[in-house]
Amino acid sequence: MELGQFTIAAPFIWIAAWVIASVLYRLKAGKPLFPRAPQNSVFSEAWVSGRSLKNVLTRFGGARNCLLVYVAEQTLTVVPIFPFNLMFVPELLGLEMTVPARLIGIEQVDGLLGKRLRLSVKGQIQEQVELSLRNPAGFQEAMAAVDAASTSVLTMAGMGERKGGWRFGLARVFLVLWGLVVLIIMSGQLKLDYQFRRDGIAAAATMVSHTGQTGSRGDNGILQYSVRGRPYTIVSHQGTGVYEIGATAQVHYLPTDPSTAREDGQQTFDLIFALAGVFALVLGLTLGRLTGFIARNRTT
Repeated sequence: MELGQFTIAAPFIWIAAWVIASVLYRLKAGKPLFPRAPQNSVFSEAWVSGRSLKNVLTRFGGARNCLLVYVAEQTLTVVPIFPFNLMFVPELLGLEMTVPARLIGIEQVDGLLGKRLRLSVKGQIQEQVELSLRNPAGFQEAMAAVDAASTSVLTMAGMGERKGGWRFGLARVFLVLWGLVVLIIMSGQLKLDYQFRRDGIAAAATMVSHTGQTGSRGDNGILQYSVRGRPYTIVSHQGTGVYEIGATAQVHYLPTDPSTAREDGQQTFDLIFALAGVFALVLGLTLGRLTGFIARNRTT
């Protein structure tokens, strides 16, 4: 990779490494990657805004519409929703905690950001957290109704995935990341497909050879076409077991550069991969709800 290309790619490589490191950290620490409120919750609300008042950084780096808040088993849990729990954002901004209800004091405050509930968390360190809930009354009623005699101790961000374990969470992360990468790549490829169809000139091409040993994984056909009597070749998207020497296909080449062409069938190939990326992304984001739905229907 040339220096200029590396300079462009370096920020993306750094972000990817930071994301992967945060995923591995959360899995090892037993923190949820795709948090959801348990069925026995007496209160739950998603896409909540909030901030920690621990220091200047946390005060100005609060969360907006990305927190899940629920009360279950005499415990309050505040956790960022995926993907806002990546890149160590919750740890840096104090946006994740699981606290026994008996250790929490609640007061309503007014400010420039509207009415909020300020939670005073008593433990080894006195902390305050502000939440902007759509149903603050319901939250206060739920907190008042929990068992005040709970003997649980304060733990910060100690809740793990309740179903499926870390392997299940890792599989979902893989599906989401793979889907995103595929969509990003295919969006560029589809843009090129459209450009060659719009600006290019059609030409008939013939499969004349292949790139590797027949039957090998990296073997692809080679198409040859002519422009003003001069032959050009491109590597086909048709792989081993698909192409046939002597078969014909249509390509589009750019008038300014006849040596650069694109096989028309590439567009269908790219569309299939783009749909696969969408499917993987949707499946990764909804797999927890899907398995929960299946489990509930098995028990009914």
